[in-house]
Amino acid sequence: MKNRFIANDTARLFGIGRFFEELTTHVVGGARLDDALGIDLEHPDWDSTVEVKASGSSQAPAVYSGQLERHLDQRGFPFRHCCYAIWIYRNTRQDRIGKKKLGTTLQLYTELAERTRLLFVFDARILGSVILKRGTTGLWRDGDYRSAHLRINTTWLRAFALAPAATLRGLGLKTRTFYVQQATVQTTFEDLPVRFDYTAVLPKSAAGYVWPIHRVSLTSSVAAPEVVAGQ
Repeated sequence: MKNRFIANDTARLFGIGRFFEELTTHVVGGARLDDALGIDLEHPDWDSTVEVKASGSSQAPAVYSGQLERHLDQRGFPFRHCCYAIWIYRNTRQDRIGKKKLGTTLQLYTELAERTRLLFVFDARILGSVILKRGTTGLWRDGDYRSAHLRINTTWLRAFALAPAATLRGLGLKTRTFYVQQATVQTTFEDLPVRFDYTAVLPKSAAGYVWPIHRVSLTSSVAAPEVVAGQ
């Protein structure tokens, strides 16, 4: 990481995105791709592309319906799968009132490392079922309906983590298709300690490669990939 001064809010948002993309590869592996391809990461071990999203705890993750539909149509091309890594970090009072510090890259990374709370890794088909069952928020970007957010938030994500099998069935999915893996993760990233709760829901053909998570220590009652009981 090069410690640079953050000149404006756009640079800050870029820095947040870069932090979580790099943290994703640190935790679960994979590699960043050229932005021109419209894909954040590739993960050959999962035979999957990975789209990375990050959101403050009081906001809905910016999972856009049009982007998701494109990923579902492509089915992770040139891989078999596409998944989403959704990070949640704790909002501060400055976030809530719209006053954001600029500072340096190191200050931003230190702040995000302290505030990171959750990571969810979902097969994109799960989020496709969210559109069908729960719809979108109607929050569009630049008047484009394709930028409507999926109707998910931190409360829904936490409920999913508590009852993954029931949530999958509620979305009309066959639970025997997926592995669910959960842990509390402790790691050091860019010399910064990071601790968060982790839930992955991936197809069996991909999830067999996930455990153990790269370069981290785990605190969890789940010691290996588990198949979700169900249909």
